[in-house]
Order: sequence, then C-alpha cells, then structure tokens
Amino acid sequence: IIMNNSQMSYSAVRPLEKFTTYKRLMKYLTTGERIRNLYQLSVTTSVTTFAHSRLVGEIARVILKGVVTHQPELLIGTFGIKSEKEAIAKAAELDNYIVHAANYHDLGKNSMIGLINNDFVRLTEHGFRIIRQHPELGLKYLEIDSTLAKYHDITLGHHKWHDGTRGYPKSFDNTKSPVYFLLDIVTLSDCLEAATDRLGRNYSK
Repeated sequence: IIMNNSQMSYSAVRPLEKFTTYKRLMKYLTTGERIRNLYQLSVTTSVTTFAHSRLVGEIARVILKGVVTHQPELLIGTFGIKSEKEAIAKAAELDNYIVHAANYHDLGKNSMIGLINNDFVRLTEHGFRIIRQHPELGLKYLEIDSTLAKYHDITLGHHKWHDGTRGYPKSFDNTKSPVYFLLDIVTLSDCLEAATDRLGRNYSK
C-alpha cells in the first residue's frame, strides 16, 4: 500500500470506495455495517477531513443547545415542530440529527483524495472547481442506506448562503429545505471550524 501524507494513496482508496458504495453488496450488509464502512472510508481517505466533520458536529451541537435553551421558537417548522414546547421536547432528537448530519456533510471529499490530501500548495482555480463538486458527490454515499436520506439537504446545501443568493451548487434552493434552520447551523459551524483549523488545512495564520 502506497502512503501519502500519512494517508493511503488514491490507488489504495479507490477499491475501498468502490466496496463501500457497491450496490449489489449492500443487500448483504446491515445498516450498521454499511455506515461503519462509510466511516472507515472517510478515516482512510483523509483523517483530517474526518476530524473536521466531527468537530463541526460538536460546534453545531453547542449552537443548537443554545437555540433550544434561549430561542426555541426558531425551530418551529423544522421536522413539523409546531411550538416552543415541542421544540424543547424534541431537543435530543434534534441533537442526534444535527451531529450525524455534520458527520456526513463532507462525504463527497472521499471522491477527490488527490486534492484533499495535498496540504502543501494553495488550490488553483481548477482545483476549486473540483472541490465545489463535493456536496453533489456526497449524495452517492448517502445512497448506500435508506436511513441516510434524511441528511440529503445538509450534505448538498452546506455551502449555500442563508438566503440562497450565493454559494454552491446553484441548482439547490436551501431556503426551501424542510431542515433549512439546521442547515444554517451546520454551515455556520463548518465555516467556524474551517477558519480556526491549524492542522488539516493549508491556510496561513
């Protein structure tokens, strides 16, 4: 196995990716096994991206807890929540959702290991064009199990502006998402973690 920046190279990850998303194999695996394989792929592809996603989940959890505590009315409409009282009652369910959604938001980067594991040079415009495809590429990983479909909008829309006017992909209208408010929390958490990351990104201080 060829190692690259302490991670397996594309030549080793590609077969693992095919195994993880091979639909004919999926019917023989349980939901737990499918998701465990997905996590293992993410760690193998880029442990820094995997760690980033986990940290985004923890930041999102803290923001959500603050919302539930201080402004639960903002959650009305999310998952059919009709009142502040119901939002508070569903706090644990919302917490579970947002943490998992954050864990899955960057799955598409498993499809671009050559760019993700290159920490030594800044991305070219061509590289940025490729990176901007990762929300859409992430959807194929959610297809491995029906229980992951509920994270579709977070994976697809976490680079959209809150009002939908900017960001990518252009074809997705985040403002019409049933999890619009939670999507905004993940986007904010993603930006905060990325801006303060000193380990997994090639930004200067």
